[in-house]
Amino acid sequence: MGAVEDCLPPVLSRNRARIREALEAGLGTLSPELVKSFESNLKTAGAGSTTRWLFQMICLHAGFASVNLTMGTVAIFSYGIETDWDDAKTIWARVERDFTVGDITLTFSGVLPRSIKDLAEAALDSTLLVHAENVFLNSQGLREKNLQNVFFNIERDTRPILEEILNSGVPVTLTHFLFQDLRVYFSLSGEYRSQEIMDSIQAVISENLKKSDRIFRLSPLSYIVISPGADSQQIQARFKSIYIQIKSLVLDYDLRLCTVSQLPVRFTQIWSQLL
Repeated sequence: MGAVEDCLPPVLSRNRARIREALEAGLGTLSPELVKSFESNLKTAGAGSTTRWLFQMICLHAGFASVNLTMGTVAIFSYGIETDWDDAKTIWARVERDFTVGDITLTFSGVLPRSIKDLAEAALDSTLLVHAENVFLNSQGLREKNLQNVFFNIERDTRPILEEILNSGVPVTLTHFLFQDLRVYFSLSGEYRSQEIMDSIQAVISENLKKSDRIFRLSPLSYIVISPGADSQQIQARFKSIYIQIKSLVLDYDLRLCTVSQLPVRFTQIWSQLL
């Protein structure tokens, strides 16, 4: 439950009792068969995926009895009651929003009690669509790139830093140092030597940082640097000539950059540029 609580925006947390009462009252107007199918669907829609389960739980905490996430005619995710809601417009309301991830247009559509529609709409851009993006990206075969770990670990550590910087009116650039595949060297070097290589990589990057920069290790081959007050061109000029040599091995790496200049911080969009 802690993961859900951490992801809920204040507007949903503050109105939890109101949302629950409205959803229960709305479900009470439906046939027993529909309510039974709703309860059964909740147990299966998010099964097997933390990302899908979390998205479903956040939608449920927002009061949605039905949610569909689609890309054109392709269904990415759905849960809840499938029925003709047009016969119950005095009780239920539909919330629908198109949004883009890269060059793909997605549609979020959900049905919830009319009395709490304003709360869900207030949480839509800051929370619901952000996690809808997570569901879409994880469904596109990016799981092998540890995207889910980035969302649940790096976002937790970096979001407060980015929001503090942006709230002060200063843009921030994130740089991803993505190194060549060193697994063969790690396998030959052993645990101690492998750790030495990773520490050396981070030390060399750190030597080239300003005092205001922050560095995070995502993996032995992947490091994120947060640089306040600099745009992508400035960072490219600063970092492109970093020379990293471990013993006789000169390491090759790519730089991926993303500059953020205003709130809200959308980590799915940031990470899609940094991969």
